[in-house]
Amino acid sequence: MLFRSDGIFEVEDAISERVAAALSVRVAESERIRLRHHYTENVDAYRNYLMGRYEEFTFTRDGMNKAIDYFDKAIADDPGYALAYAGLADAWTTESDWLLPPREALPKADAAARKALVFDDELAEAHGALAHALLHEWKLSDSNREFQIALGLNPSNVSTYFAYGEYLASAGQFDEAIAQMKKALTIDPLSPEINSLIAWDYYLKRDYGNCLASAQKAIQMFPDFWLPQMTAGMCNSILSRYAAAITAYGKALAMNPDSTVSASEIGRARLNSSHITISYA
Repeated sequence: MLFRSDGIFEVEDAISERVAAALSVRVAESERIRLRHHYTENVDAYRNYLMGRYEEFTFTRDGMNKAIDYFDKAIADDPGYALAYAGLADAWTTESDWLLPPREALPKADAAARKALVFDDELAEAHGALAHALLHEWKLSDSNREFQIALGLNPSNVSTYFAYGEYLASAGQFDEAIAQMKKALTIDPLSPEINSLIAWDYYLKRDYGNCLASAQKAIQMFPDFWLPQMTAGMCNSILSRYAAAITAYGKALAMNPDSTVSASEIGRARLNSSHITISYA
């Protein structure tokens, strides 16, 4: 069956209703209304938003640049599209993690999140995006407040759990961070970023066995994703399995040559594996 592009929202609604019915899910009418709220009637804006979210979670330079471009296009298509501003905010915050100095990226993230709230102050993704930016600004109290608002508005939003897990890990609450990531996996078990980043939380907890097991599971599920390869390299390296670490880092770098962590850590692993001794005789 073929669908017209201008019928994409009708298709989305039909799929949601059929899945809910098939799973015998009882959804309150207020929740059904929220689920049917598309936030834009512009198909191009919606498509650009989805592409932006996809590219953002590649965590590569090319992907992040494309994500920001897609979100900008979505906003150009629909200047009142709150979801696109929230996506843009998350993209700039993620840029501060991987590619840009925080002082350059975070003001843009904060501004985009607050712009989203101007258009819709009951949008969970907007509160979650602001919480994410505030976390990276190290405004933990304000960040936690926004996370709680976001989770209250939509307790089924994967991106909020992803960022909230980061907040908890930053606060040293590793078990709770892992619990939040597992909760996200019950909502979206095929999420590459959640399956990969739960291994990172185990790494921060110093539970290297579960870190490696989680990373290997993510690698099996997503063999072309560089992030679990890097985490596997870090786990193997700290367990003194340097050959395995070098292999994993090498694969991560082949997939994402801009990964400075993989580049620096593969050098460390090679140095450690060489058992170089310095003689002063």
